[in-house]
Amino acid sequence: MPKHCAYGLCNTDSRYPKTLEGGVEFLPFPKPKTNLDKCREWIKQCGRPHSQLNVSKITKNTYICSKVVSIRGVAGDLHRKEARDLGNQEEVRTLRDALTAHEQEIISLRVKLEVKDRELHLYNQLQGSVSQSRFNNL
Repeated sequence: MPKHCAYGLCNTDSRYPKTLEGGVEFLPFPKPKTNLDKCREWIKQCGRPHSQLNVSKITKNTYICSKVVSIRGVAGDLHRKEARDLGNQEEVRTLRDALTAHEQEIISLRVKLEVKDRELHLYNQLQGSVSQSRFNNL
């Protein structure tokens, strides 16, 4: 079954790839039978006329897209957690990749630092033993 966004004038539709650019995902509407108050709130936030979108029109195939959630800020009024998860998935992936690269760099620098620290320690030991042998020769 194709998915399309129920929000206002949004034209996101799973049948048309151009409307899905940027990794758009669909968030299912709350169902009237399980959460009537939340369903009514979402309908109100969508801003469509009652004849186009009302409780009787909500089915298992009614969705809102992540474009609407992130661009229009509907997320705060609709369903914060799901919207945040959908809207930020790409950012999270990018940040995770950057963090992983940064962690790798830190590990690499730590290893280099440990090697330099060992070299310095050996150098100081060697200098100490050379100084000690000079002192003993006096």
